Amino acid sequence: MHYRFVVLAGCSLVMSLSMWGWFMASLYLGVDFPWYGITFMQMFSVFGYAYYAATKNYIVLRRVQLIFILISPLVAQLSLDSGQVSAIILWGFLTPVAVSMVAAREERHTHYWLISFLGILGLAYLLQPLLGYQTAAGTEILIKYMLPANLAIFAVLLTLGLSYSLRHRQEINQIRKHQYFNLQHEHTQLNTVSSRRAELLKSVLPERIAARLMEGHNMIADGHSDVTVIFVDIVGFTKLADSMSPKQIVRLLNQVFSGFDEIAERHGLEKIKTIGDAFLAVGGLSNNDQSDYVEESLRAAQDFQSYIREQTQGMFHNSGLDIHTGIATGPIAAGVIGKLRLSYDIWGNTVNLASRLSDHAVAGQILVDQTTYKRTAKKFSYVQEADLVLKGEMYVPVYRLKTSSDSLYPADQDKVIQMHA
Repeated sequence: MHYRFVVLAGCSLVMSLSMWGWFMASLYLGVDFPWYGITFMQMFSVFGYAYYAATKNYIVLRRVQLIFILISPLVAQLSLDSGQVSAIILWGFLTPVAVSMVAAREERHTHYWLISFLGILGLAYLLQPLLGYQTAAGTEILIKYMLPANLAIFAVLLTLGLSYSLRHRQEINQIRKHQYFNLQHEHTQLNTVSSRRAELLKSVLPERIAARLMEGHNMIADGHSDVTVIFVDIVGFTKLADSMSPKQIVRLLNQVFSGFDEIAERHGLEKIKTIGDAFLAVGGLSNNDQSDYVEESLRAAQDFQSYIREQTQGMFHNSGLDIHTGIATGPIAAGVIGKLRLSYDIWGNTVNLASRLSDHAVAGQILVDQTTYKRTAKKFSYVQEADLVLKGEMYVPVYRLKTSSDSLYPADQDKVIQMHA
């Protein structure tokens, strides 16, 4: 903005000095040169600057000054009343030059201003013969000897103006180049931050849920009519942790649950979260149209058991850790909660039942509800346990999946285990 104002003000000043220079030269040579024409044009220019000072409207200022620069040479030429077109008309060419230099909105209209200048030039030739002809010697001198002076001064000022404009544009190009590289750097940083955010979301949330959050979903709440919930808890870990340092606890849980993560992914389960020393996963969240997620959940439970025994064998008093597992199949609600720390969680009676089955199971046992049993009875061997009584005296049939350690548990338990929700 500063550059455009300087160029426009410079062209206006040059034009004003040129007009008043002609007026002073005519007085010196005794040529009749009316002052009111150029005075009117000068007042027109001053009005533009006064309006700009009051409103800061650069568009009006620019147009007023361009009209002033374009018309003033014609007014001065006609005031001379010489019957000849002098070099003063050349100053009107500053109009298209100024437009091309200020790089304003009218820059794309430079050719219109050039055509306007050519029109003014033609008008000067047409009007001069109609206004008479002064024979005063001063007029001839003014026209004859001011021609080279006008050409020389105009050429010098035009060269200086273009040089100034070129230098300014080079500076602008450097600034734009610097801004471009800054924007590229910021864009790269934003992409990096966005990638890290995406990776972080995918590490704490299911991938499809993370994708929905990144797409702009403000609230995620889904209902699933049929899934298999698997709840795994490490036997006796709370008591064991009392004899371990914090680093040992974290290292052990990280080793166990990292393995569980891989097993869950291999069997198509969706890990929901860890709760202390418990592990919660769901089968069928993303593939409800398939019927094998119940079977895969059972196989994952068996792999969880084998994995933790193998990884912790002999670590604690010549024995390893064990787990007890509860599995239930049915409807759940799922969604993301929280703002500062997002959490994907599941709710419903199916989740509560899996948790209570896990609490009821002893070390090495995998207990399932009746729905899971009915849908997998042809592929897996079960032993029916005593019914689980929940709050409200509701009896829930319980089945124990037979495993390699099945001989440790009697198959004819007839007691009723009461469990309060």
